[in-house]
Amino acid sequence: MATRANVYLDGVPAWAELNWLGREVEIGGVRFRGALPTRRCVAINVNPETATRDANLPKAIMQHFGHADLGI
Repeated sequence: MATRANVYLDGVPAWAELNWLGREVEIGGVRFRGALPTRRCVAINVNPETATRDANLPKAIMQHFGHADLGI
């Protein structure tokens, strides 16, 4: 099982972090550099009741948002 840290920010639009790739951002005195986009895990395609891969959520997300990234 993989885990990831989430940081929630007020005052920035949704997906703003995708523009931070290659840039430094300072939060609470700590500097971060946006290195890579975070790709969505393929596990979201698995139906939890049947264990079959019967969904294509990254495709739906791509069609709706124009990308399938989760953040950076």
